[in-house]
Amino acid sequence: MWTAATGATPAELMHRAGHKSPLAALYYQHATVDRDQALATALAELSHKADIVPLEPRDGGRRDA
Repeated sequence: MWTAATGATPAELMHRAGHKSPLAALYYQHATVDRDQALATALAELSHKADIVPLEPRDGGRRDA
């Protein structure tokens, strides 16, 4: 679980743990509150750095479309 929390890929997890299938490696990945917070923080930082341009609605903004 700790290896997965560092951001290791499924292939890296498989190699490190000796798993033969990606399913076996994914079985040992568990979500944690700490990791969830780290992901949220990283996404927030990316959003502040990105030059985000709002998209126009395809229907021109009409609610009845």
